[in-house]
Amino acid sequence: MLPMHERTIPPTIDVQYLSQLGFTRHEHGYVTRILKKLELIDDDLIPTNNYRKYMSYTYDKHRRNFLSQLVKRVYIDLFIVRPDAWKRETHRLQPFFETAHRTNPVGQDAIRIMISTFRCLTSLCSFQDEEPEITRIIRRLDSLQKTVSIQQGTTHQEFANLTND
Repeated sequence: MLPMHERTIPPTIDVQYLSQLGFTRHEHGYVTRILKKLELIDDDLIPTNNYRKYMSYTYDKHRRNFLSQLVKRVYIDLFIVRPDAWKRETHRLQPFFETAHRTNPVGQDAIRIMISTFRCLTSLCSFQDEEPEITRIIRRLDSLQKTVSIQQGTTHQEFANLTND
């Protein structure tokens, strides 16, 4: 990784800039569509605040964590169904991508490309450091007290175990 003073944010993420990074002209459209979905560039190919924030992190771990948030936004429907989607096998992901495009069916080659793109993006993220959202919610619910205290003036009543009649 380059030191912060050597990292510059280009005015646009165009063919010329992407070719400097090693992408071909053929890959330009594909890469820019992904960057737009992640909200790293706008429709005019100009880097967004997300791009600036990503570039501002000096540690790879922070970049990976930030990118994981962006990927979760793009694939929110998948992460709702499979909170650990990044570590699922392809055959477990395929039904999701097939049903996600039910109104506009795509072929199996397109599904494979979608899964491959998802895999490439998640390989750049750091999901392992995170606890799935559903697990956090369950933990919070489990930690709630089973009693409720109601204070009325100086009187204090407790109702134990609200789930039992």
